[in-house]
Amino acid sequence: MAYRAVGPYGDGPFGGGFRRIATADGRGSTLVRDLEFAGQTVRAVIDERSRRASELQLDLDADGLRETVAHIDPAQGGVRLERDLDADGVTDRWEHYEDLPDFQAGRVEKVGLSLAADGVEDAWAFHGADGQLVRLEVSTQRNGIVDRWEHYEDGAMVRAESDDDGDGRADTWSTWVNGILAATGAVRAGDDASAPNAPPADDEPPAPAAAPGDP
Repeated sequence: MAYRAVGPYGDGPFGGGFRRIATADGRGSTLVRDLEFAGQTVRAVIDERSRRASELQLDLDADGLRETVAHIDPAQGGVRLERDLDADGVTDRWEHYEDLPDFQAGRVEKVGLSLAADGVEDAWAFHGADGQLVRLEVSTQRNGIVDRWEHYEDGAMVRAESDDDGDGRADTWSTWVNGILAATGAVRAGDDASAPNAPPADDEPPAPAAAPGDP
């Protein structure tokens, strides 16, 4: 479902009927408008500097809980859609869109997840044109900084890299073949990867060392 973000005095469904409600901390107020649209309750929150909608809150089943919240960056146009899939008041899924046209077209840039299912976004899934998972980025410290990269082919993980010292570069890596761990490796002291999450230079595990007595 697509919604247009317009100013409080513009055209469209958010053209009037705004009111102020207290903020969660009780220190201020927010300009909002509630409306019914296609059987759903929608609350538009207005950024008063840009006079455009900065947030849309959707109560999908009219039970008083807003299961879906769309955050709109008035300056950059990016959209983050937060979903409470089980209606327990905790966000389970974050959909990130580069801009409003992508949001309206349903073109998701990445999907945020909470691996501990506690409302903290700590992993981001990237999908190919066919909908298959191709990469998962994880913040193992749960601070928003990615330090693990998992790569997938046909739904199966084929390579994983980890940044163990927090310098933004992969230090250890593993590869899988047919779901079986095939090789592991680490960047040696003094080595310098060419990219923050780069695998070994040739993307192949190192050859095993020759056994004593082998030619």
